[in-house]
Parts: sequence; structure tokens; C-alpha cells
Amino acid sequence: AKSSRLYAMAQAAGCALSNLSRGPSRLTCPLRKFQGPEPAPYVVDQVAMHEALMRERTLGYYVPSGRYWQELERFDVEELQALDQMWLAAVSRRAAAATAAE
Repeated sequence: AKSSRLYAMAQAAGCALSNLSRGPSRLTCPLRKFQGPEPAPYVVDQVAMHEALMRERTLGYYVPSGRYWQELERFDVEELQALDQMWLAAVSRRAAAATAAE
């Protein structure tokens, strides 16, 4: 889910992310060979992304230091799992070009 969030935020900022892994990977980024052509971007559901961002704000789980593991007692595991599902739903692994053709 973290890579889905990263992908959605990067795309919103106009950045392209690619997965250069040679083997199996759970990263939510289009596969790309090193120095190969840029793959078509995945589809990001803007409404779902906005809802996930709003849920993050509501939960208030921001940790300024980034060291969330030092503040685990603040977090509800079920809420985090639900938030992860929101981020996973926000990014479709189908390429945008394929979706536009449908």
C-alpha cells in the first residue's frame, strides 16, 4: 500500500515512477527495463486518492520525524489496514492508455 501511495502522490506532482525490479515485486509501479522505453502510467483514481488523504488527516497519524516505529502505541492496526486498502484501491495496475481505449 505504501508504494501505491507513493505512486499516486508522484503522479499528482507530475513525476513518473517505474519499477526496475528484475524479479517478482509487489511495488505498484509499471515495470520498466533499465534504459528501456517509459511504460504507460497506471490509472490513479483521483476521488479515491483524495478520500485516502482525508482519512490520513482524520486519523492524525503523521509523525514529523518519520520514525513511526517509535510511536506505535498511537496507531490502530485495523485503521491502518483500512487505510492501506484505500491506497491500494486508488491505483489501478492497468495502464492509462489501455483504460482510455475501452
